[in-house]
Amino acid sequence: MTLAGLLIVPCCARVTEAGSNLGVANVAGITNSDFELGTAGEPPPGWYVPKALKAQGFSAILTTNQPNHGNQCAEIRWPCDRKPSASQFANLMQSVDATPWRNPRIKVTPAIQKCRPLNRETIGMFRSNLSPDEKKAKLKELEQRMILLMGKEDRQLYEKLKGRTHADSEFGMVQIQSAWMQFMLRYDPVVDFQRLKCPVLALNGQLDRQVLASQNLPAIGKNLKAGGNAWFTTKELSGLNHLLQSAKIGDLKEYGEIEETFSPAGLSKILTWLTAYAKSPVSGQTQRARSAGL
Repeated sequence: MTLAGLLIVPCCARVTEAGSNLGVANVAGITNSDFELGTAGEPPPGWYVPKALKAQGFSAILTTNQPNHGNQCAEIRWPCDRKPSASQFANLMQSVDATPWRNPRIKVTPAIQKCRPLNRETIGMFRSNLSPDEKKAKLKELEQRMILLMGKEDRQLYEKLKGRTHADSEFGMVQIQSAWMQFMLRYDPVVDFQRLKCPVLALNGQLDRQVLASQNLPAIGKNLKAGGNAWFTTKELSGLNHLLQSAKIGDLKEYGEIEETFSPAGLSKILTWLTAYAKSPVSGQTQRARSAGL
């Protein structure tokens, strides 16, 4: 979810630009979605700065300076002794119980069906080598075409949120032009998996919420096999998260709360696999191939 209620400023600077500090729409389960709870100058209740960003010096406070609506918005601050790059990204997070949204029956309406080609075209545009200005112009064209497909209610909602949408688009354009995002959009792991000829052990946490084991492990195995690799193992590790830590639910918030660096069960699985590989004929074949420069 895009939290358009955030204003990012250096911690030693006074806020002088409005930025994109719109309120966050009320969503079931989200605490303090409009940032009205809490006292200006203090962290927003219910929200937290991810551990990795806190380690870089980022922090967050409530402010009454230039909220788009209501009395307060949130600021994310970075140390003023470091100048952020154009692609610098920081965010606030909170955990929401996902139980009500698990295994729902979703009806794909004709309107959504109509929008699918435009969505694919949008992704293709972002993957292209067009300049940032050309992509911005193309995005405006796609937006106008999308509006024509909207029903009456959707168009009314669009008009109501137009300012927020445009602010989010400007922010998103900066993010999507970053080297990391461009790499992620263009990279196809299938090619590399099919080229791998060495023995492979692919581990995935059962509680991984970022890379779902049920989707990715079968695909990894399928493409290794398609490339002629017969010596691979894929394994879903029960109770482990994206970082292969023992976790309760796999939520991102847990990352900073778990003392364990790497699950002993995961290490045991790696050791068992390496031992089996070292004793197998494949190990000798690999070593001989390397010696021969293959």
